[in-house]
Amino acid sequence: MKQICWLPLMVWSLPAAGQAFVDPVEDMLDGEMASVFVAPFQPRNAAAAGLAGMMSSFLESELGRVPDLNIIPIDAVPPVHDMSASLYLDSCPPGKQVGCAFVVGQGAGAEYALTGTVQSDTAGTRVEVAIIDVRSSREAMSFVAVLDVGEDERFAEGVASVLIAVVRGEAGRVEDIRDMSVAAAPDYSAAVAQLAQLGSELG
Repeated sequence: MKQICWLPLMVWSLPAAGQAFVDPVEDMLDGEMASVFVAPFQPRNAAAAGLAGMMSSFLESELGRVPDLNIIPIDAVPPVHDMSASLYLDSCPPGKQVGCAFVVGQGAGAEYALTGTVQSDTAGTRVEVAIIDVRSSREAMSFVAVLDVGEDERFAEGVASVLIAVVRGEAGRVEDIRDMSVAAAPDYSAAVAQLAQLGSELG
């Protein structure tokens, strides 16, 4: 695992089959459920369009298996700016997925929102995931996972593990997403420590 210097992200390579993995179902939240909205992921290139289109529903399904996470479906979200939440997200400009997910997550009454981007090429699939603390109007954490074929389930389990760590206050950063003109001075130490721990557990 290595830190990308020009972005507040961590690169996370998934383990080979048979290696140990954190079980998010066992990593409980002391009986308190956290409400989560999963927004669409944006493709960074044409080859990633298909996977990006399936990413939100896939993560919804997998995160819904974690007892302490209450997943809010997009059909339950009220209209945003006189249009359906689905149409609002579909019309979100490239690169603005975090802000769009925050707006819809806020309208949904979610405590947290997930979104990101997907890029596919000959080197593999690169998924960037952003976890948004909706109540605090902050992007709590973002990280990059590089996927190989057949690693979908482990990827979803890893996302759940990081999300639970953020919900429990064990990892995250401070970055207000409401005013991007204000230069943030986030402390990444907790995020780096958490992902380093996950990296060791992922092998």
